[in-house]
Amino acid sequence: MTRIIKFTVPGRPHGKRAPSFNRATGHAYKNKDCVSYENRILACFVLEAGVDFVPHDGPVQMCVKAYAPIPSSKPKWFKAAAATELFPCCVKPDTDNLQKSVADAIEHAAYTNDSRIYRSTFSTYYSSRPRLDVTLWLEEPLSKANWKEGESDD
Repeated sequence: MTRIIKFTVPGRPHGKRAPSFNRATGHAYKNKDCVSYENRILACFVLEAGVDFVPHDGPVQMCVKAYAPIPSSKPKWFKAAAATELFPCCVKPDTDNLQKSVADAIEHAAYTNDSRIYRSTFSTYYSSRPRLDVTLWLEEPLSKANWKEGESDD
């Protein structure tokens, strides 16, 4: 049986950044803004899934829709089109950094390891209400008990 979890992270989407390095010590450290944003993503997941949620150890599908704020410098026609939330946003942060941010934030809370994600879709749009909408499909792992030879979804 597949469990579906949907949650929204309000506010401007932030992408994952590369770690910074201290030249004197050679130690790497995460950007404070990235850590803060990942903690917000995690809090939104826990709010929806519940505090007692056990990380899923089976296949996971992830769909993330990022909605970036509409730039105030754009003309009226652009703002009107962007307000429909159908106008694609092709500016930074890029989708792979946003996706990595979400996947890393909920790893060990939603699923045991992000290698469990076998399919992911990601899209970015403009909106007057910036946010991330995340949908997870937590599927039952394949076993002899739930597999019937000769049956296919195709």
